[in-house]
Amino acid sequence: PIEEFGAYPAGLQTLGALVATIADMRATDGVFVVACFSHLLVSLAVYAFVRRKVSVLAALGATALVTLGSRDPQFHFVWGGNPTVLSLALVTFGLTQLERLEHDGWKRALLPGALVLAAAPMTHSVLPFALVYALPPVLAYRLVHLHTPGSKLRLVGRGTLLAALIGLLMIPYLLHLGLVVSPQEKQWILDWQRLPAHVPGGPWWAFPALVPWHLVKRLGAFFVTWLLAALVVRRWLKGSCVPVDEELVFASAVLLLVLNAKLWVLPGSFALYPDRVTLLLVPIFARVVGSSLDGALIRWGTRRLVRLVGAGALLATLAAGYGIWYIRGIGE
Repeated sequence: PIEEFGAYPAGLQTLGALVATIADMRATDGVFVVACFSHLLVSLAVYAFVRRKVSVLAALGATALVTLGSRDPQFHFVWGGNPTVLSLALVTFGLTQLERLEHDGWKRALLPGALVLAAAPMTHSVLPFALVYALPPVLAYRLVHLHTPGSKLRLVGRGTLLAALIGLLMIPYLLHLGLVVSPQEKQWILDWQRLPAHVPGGPWWAFPALVPWHLVKRLGAFFVTWLLAALVVRRWLKGSCVPVDEELVFASAVLLLVLNAKLWVLPGSFALYPDRVTLLLVPIFARVVGSSLDGALIRWGTRRLVRLVGAGALLATLAAGYGIWYIRGIGE
């Protein structure tokens, strides 16, 4: 069903063609099914990422609140940004595997981590490329807080090995990429990135004051409300919540990448669309919400009913992630 491959990543389209071939349906219907499934996959990926640090119940609640309550990536379905959604799911799974490198059984994280992080740029390149800039500050922070030189060397060595595996998997794709961006195209991208809907207006130095506006614009008021509530709960409960210092470092790096749209000082800035880059905050802030929920559950205890509600909330999230868009697409 795919006539030719160009510079645009074709991961979602290839999966859609595969589904269409196996299920004997039209190519467009195959891509549609994969697009719907991508939103479900984001919820699963966010849950796996949050669960690394908090209890099952807290992870269930945070996943339901954040993935159902965020404007993006849900809104991407409306205009056809589903390759970015699938890439977000793959990147989030990749972040989960990256964290496993520091612990026992790290070898079992190499192949899954390499596969999803190599598949992500083949699906959509903005978010994986953003990780190239967002992860080093987190790694530096982590290395500073590791106590022994041996643990630091092991983390760097394992990360290097994972990067090498990703590079090997991507060699065929990179050899045939053929990406050429003309000055006219770069100017068009620059104007697009600086639209008020994508990055706050005004001078660059005013950006910190406009971050809440940007988060509401891109992720929605409901999402920001839960985030603010989580921060208040953390302050209230103090030591009961798991630390999220690394997540806040990552979030700061992502917001600096959004700011870069106003400056274009980083190499490859034309590939760092601020509206897409902001999606990386979804799993990060979900973990912040999850840590606050976990602290509240530790302080106040849990009940079987609450567990059932949490499980039901996750099932509702998964059903909505796929079903809402499937039903809407069938209707249109």
